[in-house]
Amino acid sequence: MKKKIQARDSSIQTAKAARLFSRRSLLKAGAVSGLSAAAYGPWIVKDAFSSSGECNVFIWSGNFPKIILDRLEKRTGIKINVTEIHSNEQLLNKMKSTKGRGYDLITPTMSLADIWKDRNLLQAWELDKLPMDNLDPKFLKLSEQDWTWFYGLFHLPHLWGTEAIAYRTDMYEASYGKLSLGDLWREDVKGKIMGRPQSMMAGIGRYL
Repeated sequence: MKKKIQARDSSIQTAKAARLFSRRSLLKAGAVSGLSAAAYGPWIVKDAFSSSGECNVFIWSGNFPKIILDRLEKRTGIKINVTEIHSNEQLLNKMKSTKGRGYDLITPTMSLADIWKDRNLLQAWELDKLPMDNLDPKFLKLSEQDWTWFYGLFHLPHLWGTEAIAYRTDMYEASYGKLSLGDLWREDVKGKIMGRPQSMMAGIGRYL
């Protein structure tokens, strides 16, 4: 019986070591491949399954180009399984339903730290295993100030999301492809526009 228990414990430790090795190797290759720009954050999710030779990623639609997937798989030997999300609500509900299991990396929006902090669905990054100099210091600082709690940092910048302009074609004429953020400040649309504060501020900054 003692031998069986020892063998079981040894198997558990081996599986844990394999899982950490695969995960660390993947993250290092991912950062080198350019997953390091700005506003959404990749995470390690607790109870990940990368020891199987696969990594499950929950990421915004269209934000994981095939060229990056191919490069990661070639460099690490790990198969990347991508599930696309379309809203933060979808992502959070999925993680709550699985208690954080089933995915190695997820990509919630940076501004939602308070929603994730106390839910115990995430695992902190092992920063000593990552090439942190590949990350833009300005965006990394934002991650650190909002997503550092308990025993570590739970967010790293990945990419900047899109900002769109929509308008009623029966009330406003514009040529598709030529519409500019600067058009939001034209005199003829004064008092007729709406938008979320952070998007409007980003629009002002980009236009200036």
